[in-house]
Amino acid sequence: RQALQAAMAAQAIEGLAFPEDKKKYIVDTLDPILEQMVQDLLAQVPQEPVPFMIQWLRKRSGIVPQAGKEKMAIKERNANLKRELQNMQEFVEGAVTAAKGDKSSKEDEEESEEEDDDDDAAEEL
Repeated sequence: RQALQAAMAAQAIEGLAFPEDKKKYIVDTLDPILEQMVQDLLAQVPQEPVPFMIQWLRKRSGIVPQAGKEKMAIKERNANLKRELQNMQEFVEGAVTAAKGDKSSKEDEEESEEEDDDDDAAEEL
């Protein structure tokens, strides 16, 4: 059966524009894995196939996340996001303060110019 499947896979990729070594890799390495995964997908028909496929590949590779490590990763990510949020809030507060400072200086300048204009007008009289 495997010989038949390999022959079918080789025939299927024959027309593709890949070098021969890549075609051999597809037929010998990828096809058996993907074929088994597709069979399992069709047997279970999960609502969300991508998470199923990720979990399937993890099991097949021996990389199965441990619950404790996964929780720690989530806590670490949460802590990083909180730090990032705090930094952004400080940045925004600094920008608002700077903008208010610029606005005050512009208002002071405009007020000073108005006074100078008033003084100039009074001198002309």
